[in-house]
This record gives sequence, structure tokens and C-alpha cells, in this order.
Amino acid sequence: MLFALLLLFASPRHALPAVVAETTPSRSYHTYIRRRYQAFGYAGELTIRVRDGYVHGTYRPESGGRLSTVTGGTDGKHIWFDLATLGGIHVNAAYEGERIVGSGVSHGTHTWVFTATPNGSR
Repeated sequence: MLFALLLLFASPRHALPAVVAETTPSRSYHTYIRRRYQAFGYAGELTIRVRDGYVHGTYRPESGGRLSTVTGGTDGKHIWFDLATLGGIHVNAAYEGERIVGSGVSHGTHTWVFTATPNGSR
């Protein structure tokens, strides 16, 4: 009897389904961060991967600063994440088509305007 059960589960028609790793492609964006009511700002490069409501990636200021880790989350068209630039900025934004547009706060006193345009879409 035990031998029959082993044969039954060893047959291909009863094989367990293969586990397929789901990969979400990274997206790269050209970013621009400026203080509210100011005309000039800071450019950078944001690369993120969004999966299961979580945001993971990297950010590098165009001025040649160090590459830093980006973490955050999403909910529908809303996205939020932290950037380790300009003293640290928490960004709350939304997708507008392929762009990400929103604002950020640093040290609770400075408000920033944030835009991210997919590379190749400038």
C-alpha cells in the first residue's frame, strides 16, 4: 500500500506546481527637487522597483553625491518614500501618467516640490 502511494505522488500528473519567481522590472527616473516658491532646485537619478505595495531602490544626486537606498510604499496611484538627500526628505506623491509628482518634507520645516520623469521621456 505504501509503495502504491509513493508511486501515485511520484507520477507527473500529481507533481507539485513549480514555483516561479515573479520579478518586477526597475524603473529609472530623472528627478527634480526644489524648495517651494523657489525657481532653482536639485536634479537626481531615482531607480525604483514596486512590488506588493513596497518600494525599493536607489537615489543619486546629479551633483555626484553618494548612492543611497530608497524605501517606501504604494497604495493605488499614491507613492511615498524617503530620500537621503538634502538632509533627508520624505516624499508623498502620486502617479500622473508615467510621472511621479508630489511634495516632500525635511526636518519638519522645509517643504519641497518633487517631480520624477521616466528616463527617455524628457
